[in-house]
Amino acid sequence: MTTTKKETNLLIKEAQAKLTLNDDAIEMAVNKKEGFFNPVQSIQVKATQPAFSKIVELIENGNQILPEKCKHNSATGVYIISYLPPEATVKELKAAFLSEYRNQLKIKQSTELAAIVDDLSADYADKLEQQAEQEKQYKLDKAKADLLQLLSGEVSG
Repeated sequence: MTTTKKETNLLIKEAQAKLTLNDDAIEMAVNKKEGFFNPVQSIQVKATQPAFSKIVELIENGNQILPEKCKHNSATGVYIISYLPPEATVKELKAAFLSEYRNQLKIKQSTELAAIVDDLSADYADKLEQQAEQEKQYKLDKAKADLLQLLSGEVSG
């Protein structure tokens, strides 16, 4: 028994109805995630390297150093220089941040959709198997009835 276009459309609609992470939900989640973007960037410099030259390089490239967020970890010998990139770079970083999050949600959506399709396919296969079994039983019962009718006609004739 083959799947008709109508049955396929019904399965698609049912799968879409069961999908909790649809495109609208993804966009809402991405919009909420936008507030979590932190434009402040950090770079680690080993204490054996002159941190001052890295600070000068960052400033020359249009970054704003945030001295209150800079740290020195004497145990590891690492300076952490925090800075705010230029506005154009911040926009690019934010777009990349949101794009990566959207991609993660799309992957989740695909996984969820695959699970739904697997479930629906299994249900549909069971339904087809039941229908085939019912048809087989119907044909068997009909054959028995025809045979009985034929035999009873011969016996009485």
